[in-house]
Amino acid sequence: MEYVDIVDNKITMVILLSKIKVRSSLMQSKRLESNVNENIVHEEIEILTQILLKATEKMTSKETFNKIIELKRLADNKEYEQLNKNYKKFKSRRDGNSS
Repeated sequence: MEYVDIVDNKITMVILLSKIKVRSSLMQSKRLESNVNENIVHEEIEILTQILLKATEKMTSKETFNKIIELKRLADNKEYEQLNKNYKKFKSRRDGNSS
């Protein structure tokens, strides 16, 4: 009887270990899939940003487009204080107020 219990325990351990390995492999696969999806989304955002910039350039004056590019650069670099200052300056000029 003890022999059967030991064998059963070994089989149970082997089954458990194989289930753990399968789950681990599935988790790694999901992480990889998630990483790939994240990269695809990032690439799509870059493409759409470039399309939007080209359209904006065609629709606005050179001066306005350059201001937009400057605001985008500051946002991309996370220079939020300068971004806010420039935005307020541009907005006050547009509204005809002096700062």
